[in-house]
Amino acid sequence: MGTLARKYITFQDNIFGVWFDGERLYIGNERNEVMIDSDDLLINNEPYKGTRGLWKLLTNLNKKLDKETLNTWWNKDNFTEQDLNTYKEILKKTHSVHQNNNPSSKKLKSSSSEKRKKK
Repeated sequence: MGTLARKYITFQDNIFGVWFDGERLYIGNERNEVMIDSDDLLINNEPYKGTRGLWKLLTNLNKKLDKETLNTWWNKDNFTEQDLNTYKEILKKTHSVHQNNNPSSKKLKSSSSEKRKKK
């Protein structure tokens, strides 16, 4: 596991990002296993370049943040347009944008976390 992956993997996001069940890493539900190769990701056999911006989007601090930390973590300058597009693609392909990760529900997930407010 690469330096970036190691840094961010501890900040799981089981709503719109990666989470760990004790043995494996997933996004969305258990059908979407995430494999890590250095800092890059392989999700459902699709490779993604693991940039700092993408790792920040796929993870969440999961704790109350002081304003300085929050602004540093979720500052839009930390993400490129490509990072955001890749993140959106991953969420759509894994159905992580839908309630219960089920595209037939036609309902999108919602969250009031700071991560979703800042993006």
